[in-house]
Formats: sequence, C-alpha cells, structure tokens
Amino acid sequence: MKDAADGPAVARGRTLTEIFERQADRIPDAVAVVGEDGSLTYRELDEAANHVAHELTGGGLRPGQAVLCAFPRGSRAVVAQLAVYKAGAVHVPVDPAAPAARLRYLAERTRAAAVLTDDGGPETGTAWDVAAGTGAGNGVRTDSTVGRDVLAELTPLYSTVGLDQRSARRPDIQVDPEETAYIIFTSGSTGEPKGVVVSHRAIVSTTLARFRHYPEPVTRFLMIWQMTFDAAIGCVWWALASGGTAELAPASLDGIMAAVDAMLTGDKRISHTAMTPSHYRTALRRLPGPSAGPAAILVAGEPCPPQLVTEHARLQPMTRLYNEYGPTEAAVWCTGTELRTGEEITAGTAIEGTGILVLDEAGQPVSPGGRGEVYVTGAGLATGYLQDPHLTSQRFLDHPDGRRYRTGDLGRLLPDGRLVVVGRTDHQLKIRGHRVEPGEIEAVLQTHPDIAQAVVTENHGQLIAFVVRRAAADPAPLAAR
Repeated sequence: MKDAADGPAVARGRTLTEIFERQADRIPDAVAVVGEDGSLTYRELDEAANHVAHELTGGGLRPGQAVLCAFPRGSRAVVAQLAVYKAGAVHVPVDPAAPAARLRYLAERTRAAAVLTDDGGPETGTAWDVAAGTGAGNGVRTDSTVGRDVLAELTPLYSTVGLDQRSARRPDIQVDPEETAYIIFTSGSTGEPKGVVVSHRAIVSTTLARFRHYPEPVTRFLMIWQMTFDAAIGCVWWALASGGTAELAPASLDGIMAAVDAMLTGDKRISHTAMTPSHYRTALRRLPGPSAGPAAILVAGEPCPPQLVTEHARLQPMTRLYNEYGPTEAAVWCTGTELRTGEEITAGTAIEGTGILVLDEAGQPVSPGGRGEVYVTGAGLATGYLQDPHLTSQRFLDHPDGRRYRTGDLGRLLPDGRLVVVGRTDHQLKIRGHRVEPGEIEAVLQTHPDIAQAVVTENHGQLIAFVVRRAAADPAPLAAR
C-alpha cells in the first residue's frame, strides 16, 4: 500500500510540530490558515508560533506542562496551539466564554502553567481573570512573561513582521511522540468533566490515516467546529499536513451559515468540510436547488439518517458524502465510509493502524452481524483519563494483542468489516455533536436547594430534564441560579 507520506503534498513527521515545520520549509509562502482575525502563510505561522513558544519557555514553562488556550475560532487559536507544541508543552483548548467555575476547574485539574487568550488584561469574568485568580497554589503562573506579557504580545504578531532572529528561530526542543500533545475535556458521568489525554503518536497516526482513506486532496478545509472539540484539531491538522489551507469559519452563527452557504453554492474554493448530520441537513434546506459544492463533505458526531443521504445526492450531486465515527479517546476518528443512496448507513471500516472489535459481555467476539459492545484498538488510542487511573483501567483494557478501548457503543460488524452503530450500553447522549453525560447535568441540577432529584434525557435533539421538588420547596416556578 502507498505510504501516506509518499505524496509531495503530505509532510512526514512523528509529531505535529515536525509535520508542520516540514511543510513550512517546503511551501513557506502558501496560505496556511485563514480566520476573521486575518490570514497567515506557513512562514508567518511558523515565526509567530516560534515567538510565542520562546516567550513561554523564557518565562519558565517546562516541557510537559499544560497551557490553557482560550480562543474563539481564528488564526490566533492555531498560532497558540502550534506554539504550545513547539514549547514541548500540552495544549488544552478551553472556551473563553465558559463560566468562571469551569475555567477555574480546568486550570486546577490540569495544573496549568500558563494561559494564552485574546483578552490581554485582567477584566472581570475573562479567562485571564480566572487564571490569575486561581493563584500559585494550583501551579498557574501569572508572573514574568508567562501570562500577561504573552497575552499582550499575541495581537501584534498578526500585524507585525520582521521579528528578531531569536524569537523567529525555532525552539530547540525535541518532543517524544509518546508525550502528550493535547487534553480534551468531555462530559463526565460523575458530575465533573473528564480530561482525555492524547499523545502526538496517536493524533499523528489518525491524521496520516486520512491520506490513505480519502482520495480527494485537501486544498482548503472549511472548519466550523468549536476550538474545544477534538474534531477541530483533526480538521486543522488534516489541512496543514496536506499543505493546504485551514479556513476557520467566523465565530457567529450567521457567519458560519454564510460560509457554509457560499461553499455549497460553489462561490468559494473549499475542497472539504465536516459537520454533524443535523447541521448539514439544515444547510441543505436553505439551498434553492442543485449546485456544485466542495469535493467532499464529512458528517460525524451523531447518527446519519438515510433521508440526508438522499437529499445530499439530489442537491450536491458532484460532492462525495462521507460518514466518520470515533470517540475522543481514539484521537478523533477510527472508521469512515462513503455514503450512497440505497445502501445501508454504516460507520465504515477501520482506518489504517486501527482495529474495530465487537465483543459480548464476556469479552468474546460476536459472530458477523451479531450485536455487542464496540472496542477500538491501535495506535490512535488516547493515553487515558487525566488523573483518573481507576476510570482509565475500566475503559482502556490491557490485552495480549494490545490495548482495547471500551467505547460504550453498541454495534454490529458486517461480514465485509463495516461497522453499524446501534446504540449505547449506558445513558450517554449525543446532541448535535456534543457528547453529553446526563449524570453531569443531573448533579448540577440537584445542587439547587429546591430540587431533590433530577433525570435528564433527550428527545429529537433537545435535552429535557424532569425534576422532583423537595417537600418544603416553594410551589412557585423554579428559578435558575
């Protein structure tokens, strides 16, 4: 089989940093990233990330420490992410608009050594204010150039050229592929989010697998996911590893819709995009009729209905539609397939370097077509859960044939190796691409003084909560706190 790195557009490398730097050396003047906050060539992105990485390490950041990156979609978010990798540190994407309590929890949980964000001053309620307020007790540094000085310098990087030789030079830091690249926090059944720890080896493996699985070359990828999704990392790095352009959609809903509409009607030279089936269904309903869209559209994050495949074939006849499946614990994706009208909807076959098993309750393979729990094996598996060895041992199982991850999904393997996902073994929900543990929401609801019990479920893409009030509670409608 042809190596994914054989093609001239695909960079080799064992870490995300190596992959990017080899592309930057090959095509320095090509546009790497485009966002509302401007565009950067591969050379500009390289130098900007080098500058921030030097500021971080000069301020005391050590390899292996976590850095919170609180950015909306845009070029700055990619600079920050790449700078963290270049510094040998761990990228932790967080939502800058998240509640202060969640930002504080993430800072404490990761023992973050630095925060990078767009807001350059200590304003109440900003990510900077939360990070500064956590104090030195949990390892968050706000002194020297780690913290305020780095934040203040992020903005000028995008309008200033001619960085001095020291800051533009690549840091001399070697990162082992087994080291952690990023931590993504997902919903947790215990009432607190859990951090999934992913190594460079894992994300590089699943990124390079895309070149073996998809025939269409990525020239310009429209990325509409939030930066806190693992899918955002997958999309951006597929584009950068291809030597293409990662175009990050505007932050507003109207901006996203306008970008998707333009792509579907052929007004922009977008080659690929990815979204949930429900998002794509909404976009198709806005089209006046058949049109020429991108080369490929990927849907993921929730089940794809057959009606969507039919509508896609009618309205985007020149575009291939693919279905992807994979939990965060498998470094974004582990199976994929092209969807065609009249065929059974499946999650596809395992990507290269990955294995899919369907096992019964005793851990034995079920017969083809039989129903069981889906397990994932291979190089794309996450290291485990942050500071949670018990949960890690429950979900990541050692086996003579290699580690296995218990997804909690129920599925069937067809005789040709395609996977059909049919449900869950637990109460986890998928809402428009978000992985939701009802227990986390129930735990929050039950902190209300008037609520004795709460049950959360899903109905047609909406979360619904049923609550039991305490006997002595005021009969008036419950007020949010």
